[in-house]
Amino acid sequence: MEYASFTRIAVLILLIAWLMYWSRKEQEAYRELPLRQPVGWYRMVSKVVIYGVFVWIILQLAGVIVIAPMEQPLLIPVGLALVLLGISISVVARRTLGNNWANAYEYQMKQGQKLVTTGIYRYIRHPIYLGMIVFFIGAGMVAQSWLWVSSIAWFIPAYVQAKREEELPFGKAYAAYKKRTRMFIPFIW
Repeated sequence: MEYASFTRIAVLILLIAWLMYWSRKEQEAYRELPLRQPVGWYRMVSKVVIYGVFVWIILQLAGVIVIAPMEQPLLIPVGLALVLLGISISVVARRTLGNNWANAYEYQMKQGQKLVTTGIYRYIRHPIYLGMIVFFIGAGMVAQSWLWVSSIAWFIPAYVQAKREEELPFGKAYAAYKKRTRMFIPFIW
């Protein structure tokens, strides 16, 4: 099997494993700390968009040609490094949050939720978004698809959602936390 195909399959397996882990942790988090109120239509639309992104990535990695492929072998190892970095960031962040995690599209605090400022959250406020975007970019590179460039645009909705989440009522503790951390990139942004 050629290197490019092997790498695409490996990343596809990593993505599926990551999705299974995320689903299991989501169930645990909601069992321990349930939502305060049901969410409306926004949740469904957001969920469809998020799952659509994952389907798009899976299709790319499976070799479905959406647009002409980019024949740049150097993209494969760079993409693989970004995939591993993105998965690592998001899993470390998710583990640090524990049951305090909630889906972004639910936009509410859960019963008993606490502000987490330790671990990776000591340096950045939204590491899960960062990890997922880095993963999306890397997966597109591994698939040698020009679509990886469009993954950079995911910083826009991530930024908007992050700003929206920062309005949740964590009070003075969050204001102090915001002053000493960055949104996405430690010490920079």
